[in-house]
Amino acid sequence: MSGRPAQPYGNFIDDKILYPAMDMFTPLVPTSLLPTHGRVLFDTLQGNRSPITNKDFDKEELSALNRVVQSREKMRENGVPNTANPVYKEVNGVLTAANGLDTDVSYKDYTREIKDIRSKGGDPDAVKRVALTLGNAKYKRDSNGVTISDDYDFHRSPPLGKSLMSGNFRDVLESYAAKKLNGAKRPVSLNLDG
Repeated sequence: MSGRPAQPYGNFIDDKILYPAMDMFTPLVPTSLLPTHGRVLFDTLQGNRSPITNKDFDKEELSALNRVVQSREKMRENGVPNTANPVYKEVNGVLTAANGLDTDVSYKDYTREIKDIRSKGGDPDAVKRVALTLGNAKYKRDSNGVTISDDYDFHRSPPLGKSLMSGNFRDVLESYAAKKLNGAKRPVSLNLDG
């Protein structure tokens, strides 16, 4: 029999070594020194379950999110559906997401905005921080502007040991967060003007 055998200890290494080590490390992280996505992640891992609101983002990030939403709306007006949420219905001649919201912002929308900023010689860091914090997010436009409503959560990802072996620190944090939060969610409620 060639190749490497299956892991004989199941999740023993994850459960007995890696997760306890992360549990000791997490409370020590000075979240105020981190960029938005890191601060929100570690605040959440440290037990904060209060809603994520405008106060969690700086002015540049809120402006970037507003541009991403406006870009998504232009795409929809031009008949390009959002592939992150392809179930649509027509209501009074308006294409609307089946969930009743105008649409969702997806990673493709952030990527499009990043490419546009780079093509103009700008720095897309604010868009990246928003994308890494919110990911796919639901929004609705009304007379008061745009409301972003979603849940900050982590879906199941590979075991922590496998993530460590990949060398991708983000995968490591997401694997740990999925296990640590165990389905717990933190509400997102943002309000953007215009």
